[in-house]
Amino acid sequence: MPEEKIMEEIERFVNKNIRYDADKILGFPGTNPEPLSTRVYSEYLRHHSNNIGMHTNKEGGRESEAGFPGTQEAECQVIAMAADLMNGVADQIDGYISSGGTEANIVGCWIGRNCYQGTGTGTAIIGSFLTHYSITKAADILGIGTKPREDGGLHTLGTDTYGRVLIDQLEKKVLLLAGRGVSNIIVVGNAGTTMLGSIDDIPKMDRVIGKLKETFPKVNIHFHVDAAMGGFIAPFIPSAPSVGFSNRHVDSITIDVHKMGLAPYGSGIILARRGLFERIKSIAPYVPGNDCTLCGSRAGAMALSCWAAMKKIGKNGYADNAKKLMSLVRYAQNGFKILGIETFSSDINIIAVKGYFPDSLGEKFITHAHRNFPANLSDPSCGQRTGVWNVVVMNHTTKDLMDELFSDLRFLRKEGIAN
Repeated sequence: MPEEKIMEEIERFVNKNIRYDADKILGFPGTNPEPLSTRVYSEYLRHHSNNIGMHTNKEGGRESEAGFPGTQEAECQVIAMAADLMNGVADQIDGYISSGGTEANIVGCWIGRNCYQGTGTGTAIIGSFLTHYSITKAADILGIGTKPREDGGLHTLGTDTYGRVLIDQLEKKVLLLAGRGVSNIIVVGNAGTTMLGSIDDIPKMDRVIGKLKETFPKVNIHFHVDAAMGGFIAPFIPSAPSVGFSNRHVDSITIDVHKMGLAPYGSGIILARRGLFERIKSIAPYVPGNDCTLCGSRAGAMALSCWAAMKKIGKNGYADNAKKLMSLVRYAQNGFKILGIETFSSDINIIAVKGYFPDSLGEKFITHAHRNFPANLSDPSCGQRTGVWNVVVMNHTTKDLMDELFSDLRFLRKEGIAN
């Protein structure tokens, strides 16, 4: 096909997609990336650098592919900045840039599954019912099972009215499973659920896990925190709990740079305390060192892009961005309140609106409705269901856009179309 025709087709494909800077978008956890990061990515992708393997802990003797030390160094600095964001000490944390939060969550659970070195049987994953569906993928791929069983599998818990996991249910579930002989338990804490934007009480979970480890010294309990949504905003919200490595039993953390980190898709990060990645290493005879990643080959240009975004914005810039987004969240919550529309409390920049609304509203503002959401969060298995739809406040969101939504809601309610 001639190059001119190819470019015409590419333009046709792209024109079918949404544009963050042109369309009315209230339902996507993405936005326009930091311009420098996209420029760096597009400019240096042509070098085709391959960051295969993991490159942190060079001082500890880790070897890497010899051809790309520059982009490997950039990635190590990205991991160090992410570790600092998560209250970790850079030389005590390993990690790599993944394709996104799904891969990172799978790797976190993979590490947890492989950390148990005893002779017991059974692995269980425990998290709230709001835990991201990638954890279900992990349970399936890792052979743990996607259904709860007495000897392991995937177990979901209820939450409080804010969408935060009920700690008493967590403790009881671990006690029950450990008492039945389950020898390996992966606990997933959420730092920004995609449905409600809720942050679990990670410090309280950490204390309970510490107590349970003392009660069951032969049971491995791996604590993974999914901060894909909240990693670049929660650390800068004064009311948010600490979600990082300052919690002594947190073993691994997922962060997405391609959300509030403002780098291009797909750039997630998986972090873990030093030494834990060794549990999932693979020996590649044609690559120096051991590969501790899931995906293997990775674009070095993405490391440069993340580095550019994080250096350009900096912690102060991310703090300012969090302040701006949460101010708009409060503005929007007040707007819903004036209309008499109930919302869940927002720990981060997601507003979950209660009720059923016409599809036309979701189509106009490109947001998603959930028509089968548990009415009783503490017991999500109960039969009662309700409607919830999400408003995700991102950098492209404006007060004018929110005001237009409120105007439409007033009209629809006047016409009796929305509740």
